[in-house]
Amino acid sequence: MEIDVDFNMNAKASLCFKTLNDLNYQQINDISKVSKDSIIAGFGGLGEDCCKAFIFHVSLNEKLSENEVLDRYDLIEEYVRKIFGQAAEIILYDTKKSLIEHTWSKNESLSIKSLLGEVRKNLTLEFIRRIDSNKHAILLYQNEKSKSEVLGAFFDDKVTGQSAKGMYSVPPVNVKSSTNLSIMSIGELLETDKQAAIRNLDKWIADVHLKNRDLYATTRIAGEDDTWLLESGLLDEVRSIEEIMARKIESNMTILCTYKLSKLLQKNQEIVNAIISHHDCVIIDEPYTAFTRGPNKN
Repeated sequence: MEIDVDFNMNAKASLCFKTLNDLNYQQINDISKVSKDSIIAGFGGLGEDCCKAFIFHVSLNEKLSENEVLDRYDLIEEYVRKIFGQAAEIILYDTKKSLIEHTWSKNESLSIKSLLGEVRKNLTLEFIRRIDSNKHAILLYQNEKSKSEVLGAFFDDKVTGQSAKGMYSVPPVNVKSSTNLSIMSIGELLETDKQAAIRNLDKWIADVHLKNRDLYATTRIAGEDDTWLLESGLLDEVRSIEEIMARKIESNMTILCTYKLSKLLQKNQEIVNAIISHHDCVIIDEPYTAFTRGPNKN
């Protein structure tokens, strides 16, 4: 199943979506269902069959899949106004009202497009909060604020409780306080003894995991930003760290790596594919979307 590309995404995100599709990752955000349910609510008394016929009509005219249509509220609004005339305002109002119920802000002043973006964000951050044990995930971010939001969701005390948590960073970093969160800086040591830094990181992760007294709780480990390693030409070290992380997830642990998308895409495609392929799940922030590895292609 191919990944549906958002018409409004930027070039970096579009290239990332293509790479993920080639690597057989699949979107897991249920954004299309939310969109469809909201449009059905907007059609109200006209009925679900009428709504389905409308979506099919737009899909046929624009040569897009149903999911692509459901992600294009500009097209939906255009066709609703064209087909239903004065009644369009009622349909669009009820569609928007339904969408608002899936957001945190409940902000009625937002456009339908903005509301859809907030729904995407909510679904993605909730996936991060509830991510399964023994998963190796990667965040490919474009926005620093988004990176902080994803890390905050990953370490959210409301979900993780008293489980052991650790974050390694290259430069020292200040983060929002989280219960049982250990922080390790490996930047200075990487500059003087790369192999020692890798060994120390391996041992530190094991030590953090030992703090987890609850057999049913999942230890969570995150890299605050692995981009610095790429920018410093430490590609072998990046591969070593990714291999360490891949081994660690076998023991009731979930790990989140973090890279700035623009910096990663500066590398050749073989390197990009190799880094991404180490991970079970991929998160991007523009637009907020979560992916998981699909079944092997024959």
